[in-house]
Amino acid sequence: MHLSRRRVVAALLLLVAGVATFLFAGGQVSMCLGPLNVTEIQCAKAIGRVPTVGHAPLAAALFTALGALIVAPIPARRRLGAVGAALIAAIGTAVAFVATWESVWTGVDSAGAPVSMDRPLDVDALATAVVVAATLGAMAWAHVVGPLATRTGLIRKSG
Repeated sequence: MHLSRRRVVAALLLLVAGVATFLFAGGQVSMCLGPLNVTEIQCAKAIGRVPTVGHAPLAAALFTALGALIVAPIPARRRLGAVGAALIAAIGTAVAFVATWESVWTGVDSAGAPVSMDRPLDVDALATAVVVAATLGAMAWAHVVGPLATRTGLIRKSG
């Protein structure tokens, strides 16, 4: 596959934008002033806000996915299969993420006493996981599984 210079430059710019977004736009964290031995959960409970990943990882994942699609576009004859693979990967990831999410955060305070608080679903983390899974599913189908299935005769060549 021949890569044009424009495609490579565009993908690199998207990758740089994703890394910059990830580095300079972080998630929500609680900032507590007080004794140095305040635990993270103790601080979050006092402020009333649990830490989240924020929008930065989602933006970085989207930029990286776009860069991947620019460098390795999905051939027209494999797009339907790639969409199906992306949907299966995204739905599977979302179900697994929600099923394993711990809705109560437990820990100890600075004195060693147990502390717990509700932990709502981190939608940004869920969206990031879904975007990464969908991209990997589509790319795997388009560039690995699809060609292998065509070569071995599992699916017919269309065109």
